Amino acid sequence: MKELGYLKEATISILAEDSIAFDTPFVGRFGLSVLLELRTETLEKHILYDTNSAAAPILHNLRILGKSLDEVSTIFLSHCHYDHTDGLPGILEAIGRPIPVIAHPETFRPCFEINPDGVRHIGLAQSQVQLEQKGAVFTLTHEPLNLMTGVITSGEIERVTSFEVLEDLYTIVDGEVVQDHERDDAAVILNFQEGLVIVTGCCHAGIVNTMMHAKKVTGVNKIHAVVGGLHFIGASEEKVEKSVEAL
Repeated sequence: MKELGYLKEATISILAEDSIAFDTPFVGRFGLSVLLELRTETLEKHILYDTNSAAAPILHNLRILGKSLDEVSTIFLSHCHYDHTDGLPGILEAIGRPIPVIAHPETFRPCFEINPDGVRHIGLAQSQVQLEQKGAVFTLTHEPLNLMTGVITSGEIERVTSFEVLEDLYTIVDGEVVQDHERDDAAVILNFQEGLVIVTGCCHAGIVNTMMHAKKVTGVNKIHAVVGGLHFIGASEEKVEKSVEAL
């Protein structure tokens, strides 16, 4: 792994998420998409972090922000769930050129929940081949990956806390239905002189696990900020209390 180094500055723009402020022209949509505009002393790079559950809100909100996908050089998928990936086909079509897409090797696994009214698929809607035909050039790795000076992906996050437990989601391994360990859950870590800024998607691995892992991967002990989804919706009181205590 290369020496991490430092970013000089970053602009983090939320392109689409669940809610919007009252009386604005922006469009909200379930899920998340974030534009990272990252700068060192000598380099600027734009990374699209997740693609929401649809491309249209991203493209609409980009226009209002006065931004575009023209300078995006990399797409990063935090995990496979539809509310972070269903917009990918439309985004690839809007970009209209081959573009690297970084994800976990298990991103294309079957992923579903089992409800009283049946099975609900919540993973990627299109196959790797279909997305590659639209311009995706996949790098599938479970290891941390340097994206530029001062920026690294978390890779597969170690689950070490006792209270950040697996959810009731499922996949298929060797023809058997098993609990999904969501090993693809990942973050992007930005390193500044002030400390780490961790950008999360859903944080299925848990925010405490994620922060401890970020410190281990980077060798940096100070965390300046966390931005993104934390998935505390429906969390138990124990998880909330122990997370607060750990933080």
